[in-house]
Amino acid sequence: MKKNITLYSLSFWLLLLLTNNFSADDIVKQESAKLTASDLTITWVDGFDANLSKYNTTYRSVFGSGLVPVLKAGKYGYINKTGQEVIACQYDKAQNFSEGLAAVKKADKWSYINTDGKAIGNFIYEHAGEFKQGLAAVVKTGKLGYIDKNGVEVIACQYDYSEETIVNNNYEIAAEHNFNDGFALNIKAGKWGMLDRKGNFKILDYERIMPYSEGLASVRKNQNWGAIDIYGREVIACQYYRNFRFKEGIASVDVYDYKNGKAVGTHCVAIDKQGKTLFTPVVPFTNFSEDLAATLDITTLTFSYIDKTGKVVIVGDYDIADDFHEGAALVYKTVGKNRYAGFINKEGEIILPLEYEINGYFNEGAVLIKKDGKLGILTIK
Repeated sequence: MKKNITLYSLSFWLLLLLTNNFSADDIVKQESAKLTASDLTITWVDGFDANLSKYNTTYRSVFGSGLVPVLKAGKYGYINKTGQEVIACQYDKAQNFSEGLAAVKKADKWSYINTDGKAIGNFIYEHAGEFKQGLAAVVKTGKLGYIDKNGVEVIACQYDYSEETIVNNNYEIAAEHNFNDGFALNIKAGKWGMLDRKGNFKILDYERIMPYSEGLASVRKNQNWGAIDIYGREVIACQYYRNFRFKEGIASVDVYDYKNGKAVGTHCVAIDKQGKTLFTPVVPFTNFSEDLAATLDITTLTFSYIDKTGKVVIVGDYDIADDFHEGAALVYKTVGKNRYAGFINKEGEIILPLEYEINGYFNEGAVLIKKDGKLGILTIK
């Protein structure tokens, strides 16, 4: 953690102090807190299961509104952080809760339920996404539209959906179709465009558009990637080898290397939202989260973590290293023919031994884990 408090963070904490019943000692404690093994507790639950055996960024079992989807006798339902079955296991598939609602599937059709298990609308959709900014993407008769939290179709199902939409798992709608920063990205008549919450659709001249993040979306033109703002203006020229996403104001991009006027390779560069180079890391890195980003050593094919200057601050030898959430990052290591998961803190200390099956991350202070076929709930005390 940083020892010096910036002017921005000082103002932020001062605002909290003025609007909440926090003391100055409380703030210092929160700034310096470090998650340790003693902060964690495991509650083992009987009779339930979850597919946690593979690292899958497409769909991850994550707590939302205090609940997480689980399996029992081949059907999905929801348990709370103490392992109590709050919504009976009766669905063919179930997604995480988002903004108080979750998509569930029954008899080959999707609808939504609230935290009491009450259905919001009928089971009529072929695919269903999570709620973002009050709206959820749904597919009916092969076309995508949007419903509100009352189940009302507020934007008619008239758009196509991208090839990344996955239909053989719980994740049913690709992320770019969710609303972020006030816009969703959709396809109509083969053209990508921006859709606002009122249903206004603006076609953009790009081959591909990725989800908005922090006010910018990565776009592809002539096989090269750049970025547009929420007005559709190209603010970073299409010049990079692969798509990118801004997190905490920084993105990792691949810059072409040229020889005799021809591209002969790429190298990784960290840029800000103006496209300015911040640093050139020794090896590529992922998204920043809680001031750290996982970075891959292309020689050993193992992950460590860098800070926002590009300096390696956590030296690791992990097969997979995830983003930090609530002070902890999920990491994997292969032992023999098996791959096991655990958690490290922001100083690189192992706080949960790498001997579990995990495919989630801490959210609302809890995450599902599994060991020797038994399901557990790991919580922060």
